[in-house]
Amino acid sequence: FGNRSMMEAFESSLARYDQFRWNAMPLISGITPSGSETTRYRPAELSVAVGTVRDATISELQHAIAAAERAFPEWASRSVDARAA
Repeated sequence: FGNRSMMEAFESSLARYDQFRWNAMPLISGITPSGSETTRYRPAELSVAVGTVRDATISELQHAIAAAERAFPEWASRSVDARAA
């Protein structure tokens, strides 16, 4: 950060993302959750929103756990190479 031209290039790169807002959420059995959304802010500038995170509801979480438990036996029977594919 001591090199002025490098700092300007860095700030220019960051400026491109000021217009971008991301949205993160879990994907449960191919379905996005219906829980509440929380806005997230840039740590260095808490007045700048960078995106949102959507939570899963308790019932959606329970559905995800049940789906994982149902899928586990078949997954566990696969070879390491098949699991990694």
